Amino acid sequence: MSANQNYEKLQLSKQDLRYLFSQLRNDITSKLDYHVPGSGPRDPLKMEVENQLNQFLLETFEMAKNAMVIDGHDLQDQEIPVKELLSLENMEEVAPFDTELNNSLREIIGEVERETTEMTRLRRELPKKSRNAYSKLISDTDMNVTMALTNLETESEEQEEKAEFTNESNLKEIIPRIDHIIEDYQQSLLLLNESKKTIPERRAELESLDESIQFLEASYLAQKHQPLAPQNSSSI
Repeated sequence: MSANQNYEKLQLSKQDLRYLFSQLRNDITSKLDYHVPGSGPRDPLKMEVENQLNQFLLETFEMAKNAMVIDGHDLQDQEIPVKELLSLENMEEVAPFDTELNNSLREIIGEVERETTEMTRLRRELPKKSRNAYSKLISDTDMNVTMALTNLETESEEQEEKAEFTNESNLKEIIPRIDHIIEDYQQSLLLLNESKKTIPERRAELESLDESIQFLEASYLAQKHQPLAPQNSSSI
């Protein structure tokens, strides 16, 4: 090949070639970021478009290499890929956008969100219901005991008043009723005692239920924040 033919071609060094390629690639990336912002730094659709644009730019330089002389070497006479001259690392590629997989992922995320909402509702309502049930139990027990004591006092007062005006025969009729009243009083005391014994057990059950809910919530949050590994493949 004559010197005249070399002179008509574009004379560049490897550094010039790399600089030119880098500038064009940066310009393409800037325009891509402007027109296709994407949902994040590793958006699959955006990365696929970027891979195709980079490949197109590389193929364009490959077609134009016959019109270049790099560091005094005519590329038309040498079978050196432009990629080798640029010393480019393999550009990262991603698998094509899978619509079916994306829909399945959305369904799973939706189900997780529904379960999270239900768990939050239970965590908010169950302790409240338990406290209400506990308060109602205490209130009912206290009311029953109070009523029993009030009735006992009332009947005792009535019996005392009647005792002043009754004779011995009437006293014999009243004694069984007093025994019955005493028996009711004793049963009321037993009921109160049993209710007090069950209070710690109910409280322990409520605390155990609250701990279980906290554990389930913590396990779910830990699983939810674990990142999904992207599916990447390198171009050849």
